[in-house]
Amino acid sequence: FPVTIGPIMGLQKQIREMKSELEELGVNVLEIEKTKKHIKVQIGYENKTRMFVRSASPSDHRGTLNFIGDIRRWMKSP
Repeated sequence: FPVTIGPIMGLQKQIREMKSELEELGVNVLEIEKTKKHIKVQIGYENKTRMFVRSASPSDHRGTLNFIGDIRRWMKSP
């Protein structure tokens, strides 16, 4: 029985929640890439696309909130 199940499940939950939040905002999630330390998300909104990167650490409890805030600010920019 692998010891790493807990942190991996936590990361998967973070990714699901993040994707759900983004879809509620009306952006298209084009790609999600997981590396050892980061989650890279390419999103599309209207005629724009951009790659956003955030920490993959499950202990970063504000990570998803800050990430969503960055995307909201990008969506409002010209």
